[in-house]
Amino acid sequence: MASEIERDPISQRTKEALRYKKEQSIKLGRPLGPGKSKLDQYRPKIEAPLTNGSMQKFIAGRYGYTRSQFTQLAKKTVSSEKTSKFYETFLPFGDF
Repeated sequence: MASEIERDPISQRTKEALRYKKEQSIKLGRPLGPGKSKLDQYRPKIEAPLTNGSMQKFIAGRYGYTRSQFTQLAKKTVSSEKTSKFYETFLPFGDF
C-alpha cells in the first residue's frame, strides 16, 4: 500500500532529474571503455587476410573465436577503411 502511494512522487522526481540533466547537457549512461580489443595483438595478422579477401569465418577460426564474436571484435579492431571493404565484399551474400 505504501509503495503504491510513493510510486508517483518517485516517478515525478526521476523525470525532473532526467530533464535537469538533459538541460545541462550531461551525458547519461555507462561511460565508454578504453577501446581495447582482445584482437589488438593480432591486428596486422588480421588486416592482411582481410585485404586479400579471406573469409571472416576462416580468420575467426584461426584465432579461436566464432564468426559472430570475431565480427564484434573486428568492428573495433580493424581500421574503418578495411572493415568497410570487407563488409562491402561479404555482406551482400548474407550470413555464412
